[in-house]
Amino acid sequence: MNERKNWDSHIWLYAKYHYKRGNVIEDLNKILADRSGIKAEHIDIKSIFIVLCEIVYPYLSEYNFVTFLEDSFRKWVDYETTTTLEKVFERLLWILHDVKVKEYVNDKWVILIELDEPDYNILPKYKDIY
Repeated sequence: MNERKNWDSHIWLYAKYHYKRGNVIEDLNKILADRSGIKAEHIDIKSIFIVLCEIVYPYLSEYNFVTFLEDSFRKWVDYETTTTLEKVFERLLWILHDVKVKEYVNDKWVILIELDEPDYNILPKYKDIY
């Protein structure tokens, strides 16, 4: 196995549509299984939520993050359905989608967040757009 540059790479790549999207909970479960070396069936929804929050937190102000969590938990507790959880996870992923990982400066690309290459053994490729 190659040395990883960023253990969260595949979550970032998933958020940025490098991987085909299916059921977001199942997809994230596969990514976290690869990331942690734990079998997917032993990863619960709470763990997925915690990992996503840890990755997203630095890109939101503290106020916005608390508001986001309160809103998400209110919906989660009120409805507690897979569809609601998927929407919460999609909201977290969309925040990552909008974060720049590289920028073109002075005629060259500057890496802001170093990511590993996609691994299509984890999830299939989204489309032939890259």
